[in-house]
Amino acid sequence: MYLSKDEESILNGEKGEILKKLMNLVVSVGEVMGADRMIEITSVQVSGISYKNIGEPGLNFLKEIANTNVQAVVPTFINPAGCDLQNYNIQQISEEFFKKQLEVVHQFKRMDIIPTCSCTPYLIGLKPLFGDHISWAESSAVAFANSVIGARTNREGGPAALASALLGKTANYGLHLDENRKPTHLFVIDEKLKLQFDVDWSLLGYSIGREINEGVPYIIANKRPHMTNLKAISAGLAASGAIGLFHLDKITPEANVEKNYLSKLEKTTITKESIKQTQEILTFKRERMDFICIGCPHSSIDELYYVEKLTKSKKLIEGYRFWICTSRYTKTQADEGGITEKLNSRGILIVADTCPVVAPLSETSIKGMVTNSSKAAHYMPKTNNIPTNVKSIEDIVNEFFE
Repeated sequence: MYLSKDEESILNGEKGEILKKLMNLVVSVGEVMGADRMIEITSVQVSGISYKNIGEPGLNFLKEIANTNVQAVVPTFINPAGCDLQNYNIQQISEEFFKKQLEVVHQFKRMDIIPTCSCTPYLIGLKPLFGDHISWAESSAVAFANSVIGARTNREGGPAALASALLGKTANYGLHLDENRKPTHLFVIDEKLKLQFDVDWSLLGYSIGREINEGVPYIIANKRPHMTNLKAISAGLAASGAIGLFHLDKITPEANVEKNYLSKLEKTTITKESIKQTQEILTFKRERMDFICIGCPHSSIDELYYVEKLTKSKKLIEGYRFWICTSRYTKTQADEGGITEKLNSRGILIVADTCPVVAPLSETSIKGMVTNSSKAAHYMPKTNNIPTNVKSIEDIVNEFFE
């Protein structure tokens, strides 16, 4: 793997022991993956920042780095934390956990890293340009950046992404290379499958990910998606398979493959029955599902307005909890626009900075969760031992509101 003189000097420890360790990490990954050189990046997103996931070892690792006064050299932001950083009480989370989580975020701030605490940076003004090389770690954001924006990133691990933030570089392999961005499979959506709701797009992505597990699917849909649909399919694909890039016909900037090329790919038709089967796989049979949560990935302001519209003149049935998870940026918009107050009056809480997957909800009294996210349904039983059901927002409102 070729290194410039500056990169070699960092690897030799001439710019400090911490940068030496971080450069060694990035170079080692690059060598294993067959990278030919390092490349400069324009932004970084670091995952794995919840204290629930990293614990004391992770916090001590961050302190060790921050104590050397190294700083991020490109715009860098972080994934959701383990709790709402301004109102943790609404989540039934202990004060001890809250203080530890604040300490984690503080270490990132010491490194000049923006404490966005969101899995949808592209919704809050942190959006790369087409062709930009970036180093992002959150799986759904990686799929969105590659597929919808046309930026280039691999699915980085948290430590590797942090290293890239402090070095301004990553190794040149995987989805940074043209040859690895070509479609490997063809999926056609049956005309009878009506992609009507966000949950349909989420389940579509999950179905395709289950089908191929890895590769670059080329998808010919029967309906033009909007932003929320694209967010949902990105998350579904990334949750069920190691999918960092998909080509959605007439949407993805690089989806200009010749028909002759597509004709050579293995073709799969996704039917209504395929989606129903996926929904059943993600659904646990349980009498009492007492917690409703949407916003995995984080909800946009459009989604908050939509839920407000759906629930007008309605109120959540007593005995249930309903969260909408979003970024602090979006919650501020909702606060200022009066949406938060209206939703609160109907029993719906907007929870910022966090999501159900990385929050320590197994320590709460929650028995089961209903969500419109295949990603949340995939991870919740594993990370929090909480069973899930997957339904559309429309069905959730019909069932749990009066």
